[in-house]
Amino acid sequence: FAAGVEQMIASVEERLPPGPDRRERALSVVTRMAGALMLARAVPDGALADELLEANLRLAISDVT
Repeated sequence: FAAGVEQMIASVEERLPPGPDRRERALSVVTRMAGALMLARAVPDGALADELLEANLRLAISDVT
């Protein structure tokens, strides 16, 4: 499991602009993605699930660009 998580982090990191905090930004994106996905799957309301995923995606993109 840990190896898969590390691969996911590395994959995100490769796509980010260079910088001293690149790995930290990748960690932030991956953990937010996992949290948003977990919450979206946990709520029975499809509209709320979509809202959680869309908000996370939009803010994650704005934070790393």
